[in-house]
Amino acid sequence: MSNYVGENEIATDTSCCNGLKCCEMPCTDDIDCNCKTECDGTIEREDIDGSCCDNLKCCKPCADTLQCTSRNGTCQASCGENENATDTACCNGLQCCEMPLCTDDTDCNCETKCDGVIEGEERAGSCCDSLKCCKPCTGVCGKFHRTDWKFSSTNYPCNYSINQDCFYSISVPVGYTITLTFTTFFLEGADFDFVDVYDGESVNDPLLLHQTGGPLDGTTAQSTANKMLVRFKSDFAFDWPGFNANYIATITDSGNTIVMKINNMDVEAFGGSTIGEASEDESQKKELKLRRGLHTNARIVLSRQNG
Repeated sequence: MSNYVGENEIATDTSCCNGLKCCEMPCTDDIDCNCKTECDGTIEREDIDGSCCDNLKCCKPCADTLQCTSRNGTCQASCGENENATDTACCNGLQCCEMPLCTDDTDCNCETKCDGVIEGEERAGSCCDSLKCCKPCTGVCGKFHRTDWKFSSTNYPCNYSINQDCFYSISVPVGYTITLTFTTFFLEGADFDFVDVYDGESVNDPLLLHQTGGPLDGTTAQSTANKMLVRFKSDFAFDWPGFNANYIATITDSGNTIVMKINNMDVEAFGGSTIGEASEDESQKKELKLRRGLHTNARIVLSRQNG
C-alpha cells in the first residue's frame, strides 16, 4: 500500500485504509515465449515453465524437431519403407525419419564375404557397412546381335578358370559402330592372361585394344564398322576376378554420331542410299525414319550440332 503508484505498478480497485492505493505488479509475458491460445504442436510446443498473461500458453520452438530437420529428417507419424527412424524426438510423439545415408544396390547380395563358388564379388556394385556386393557366377562366352548388351569373363563375378580361350562376337546392323566399355577389369598381368579387342569379326582384323593386369576399370574401344570381336585368354595357372563389359551401337551419319536408343527399343535409322540420309533445315534438325522389325510406322526428329 502506498500513496503513489510506481512506474511499473498497476493501481487496482481494491480499497486500502487511510486513502492509500492498492498497487500490484503487472503481468508480463516471458520474453522467450510466443504466447498463444494453443501451440501448433508441429514446429513448437508448450513450455509449462514459461509464463504468459491472460491464460495464454507459452509456446516455444521444438528444439528436438529443429535437430531432426537440421539432419535432413522429417517428423512423421511413422517412417516409410526406405527411411530410418532415429533417436531424435519430435513434437507430439512423432518420429524423426531420415533417408539412409547409404543404400545397397538392389541387385547385390550384400555379405561379409562372397563364397567364390556360387557367388563372386562384383566390384562395380555398392553395399553399405563395408559389405561386399555378391552376385551369381554366370559369365559365359557368346555371340551378340542386340544394339546394346553386356557380357563378362567366364564364371564372373567369381574368378575365371585357367586355360580359357573365349570369344565374344558382336554384330549389329550395317551403318552402326560399336563402343565397348570395360566397367571392371582385373586379370593376371604380364600377358599371362589378357583380352584383345578386334575391329571386325576375326583375329586377322585390326587390333583395337590389348589389356592385361589391372585394375583397368573404365577402358573403352571403338569400332569403325558394325562388327567387333573380343578374345579372352587365360594361362594354365592362377585365376583372377576377370572383367565385366557392356557395349552400345550408334549410327554414324556424315561424321556425326547419333545414339539410337529410344524408349529401350532397338531401332534402325535408314534413308535413301545412305544410312540416316535426310534433308536438314536452318535449325539443324534432322528427321530420321525408324523401323522396328518390318514396320515403318515410327518417326523421330533429332536435334544435333555439327562438329
